[in-house]
Amino acid sequence: MSVRAAVFAVSAVITDRIEALRGQAEHLAATAAPDEALARWLHAFLDHARAGQAMAGALLTEDQDAAPESTDCHRLILDAAAAVLTRAQRQGSARPDLTADDLVQLTVGVALSTAHRDDEEQPARLLALILDAAHAPSRG
Repeated sequence: MSVRAAVFAVSAVITDRIEALRGQAEHLAATAAPDEALARWLHAFLDHARAGQAMAGALLTEDQDAAPESTDCHRLILDAAAAVLTRAQRQGSARPDLTADDLVQLTVGVALSTAHRDDEEQPARLLALILDAAHAPSRG
């Protein structure tokens, strides 16, 4: 398989996985309580980010001229994160100053920082901290 063909294949897999995450965000936004939708989607995104590191790394190290012109995957992820975050913000349960980009960067940071660790529970614990920090402060 040529490098160009491999890049196309990896890109197609990543795009399909991101489309599934986008669809999951839409489904959760329509069917789950806002806080539950946000938490479930972030867990799914964390799983995606952890599993996709090798594939994404392969794309980043290859010649970008060989990469197919495809969907803007980063934009799809941000839109999906915004779909679940905005609902929680409208309900008043998520911080109003939090952005989808903030959540995506924090979650990717957890995925990257826990990639080669023996503690299999650490990613979930760190994501729980992110979710705790995402909640709006109580008005008391």
